[in-house]
Amino acid sequence: MGPLDIAGWAAAIVVLGSYAVSIVVERPRVFHYGNLLGSLALMPVNIVLGLWYSVTLGVCFSILSTIALIRRPYEQDH
Repeated sequence: MGPLDIAGWAAAIVVLGSYAVSIVVERPRVFHYGNLLGSLALMPVNIVLGLWYSVTLGVCFSILSTIALIRRPYEQDH
């Protein structure tokens, strides 16, 4: 397993982990932060591998997470 594989798996774990935490403890901002971080971390790996559909998806997720965090920066998690 090379460095790209390790980076890709780590980023995927961040995205999935943040989603799981947001469901279990109902913390939507945790999901948005994790999704933003994981999506940004996956993009260079996908670019190097030429996976342009995944790059596009990562850009979209990053934009959506950023918008959600900007629109409700002080919203209390439940």
